Amino acid sequence: YIVGYDPAAKQFIVSPEINEVLGRPDDVFSEGKIHGHLDFVDGPNIWFATYWSKYPEIKPEDWASGYIGGHIMTYNVLTHEFVDYGVPMPRASWPSARVDPRRKMLYAAGYDQEFLAWDMDRRKPIYAGLLPEGMKWSNRVMMIDDVTGRLYTSNNHPDDGGHNLIRYDPATNTHTLLDAPMPPDEIDENHPVADMRASTERRGPDGLLHGITANGQ
Repeated sequence: YIVGYDPAAKQFIVSPEINEVLGRPDDVFSEGKIHGHLDFVDGPNIWFATYWSKYPEIKPEDWASGYIGGHIMTYNVLTHEFVDYGVPMPRASWPSARVDPRRKMLYAAGYDQEFLAWDMDRRKPIYAGLLPEGMKWSNRVMMIDDVTGRLYTSNNHPDDGGHNLIRYDPATNTHTLLDAPMPPDEIDENHPVADMRASTERRGPDGLLHGITANGQ
């Protein structure tokens, strides 16, 4: 469900159940949660991506149930209607997703570090797949620079002990590994460096984007 709160009426508003909207019966494998952002674009429409929410991953019998992968959808908070734009990348599901409303791009990262850049006007991906060798897109955060439109996360590749930043540039449709490691955690010796876990949504008055690692740095 998507749950909203109306502070004027002091009431909660609950959407229809998303799997029912998608036509998935209760007794088959279905979407488990929305784990990315709920982003408003063009008035009352929330854009989001769905996630299967099963760990470590889904099994052959789950695929055999007819489950295809995570959907891109909108929810109109005034009419309470959903629109399903389908599964942009079969057998991928989206624990991380954000929208760049200025450039009409939806970005998502999959359980297996698949990366999706989806053109909201053309309703199709401009990038869908794994990153180049040596890079894995962390599937827990999307740091969007609202000024340049470039996108950042930390590198989840096992060979990168510093979890350096990865930059995606939609203008060139390319990923670049930067010399920008995550700050070390001086408290947890078992996990000295961690991926970025959250970030601010836009540049602050100081012109900076701010982030925090999974270890709290």
